Amino acid sequence: MHPDLEALIQAYDAALEAPPQEADRHRDEFERQLQDVLSRTPGLSEDSLRNVIRLAHRRWLASQQKPPTLPPKA
Repeated sequence: MHPDLEALIQAYDAALEAPPQEADRHRDEFERQLQDVLSRTPGLSEDSLRNVIRLAHRRWLASQQKPPTLPPKA
């Protein structure tokens, strides 16, 4: 995974999971990183990047979960 995308996913996750007293700070950090990537990537729209981040975040969350274990044989 590209390091910029991974950093955006982690910032997005932090913004979603932050307690209310820290939510604004995490959202601001995510937006700052998002704008930084957009400024370095001409031709990439903000909507497209946000869609990619949401999709990649769902996949990242799924990869973080432990796989279900098989039940023991009887």
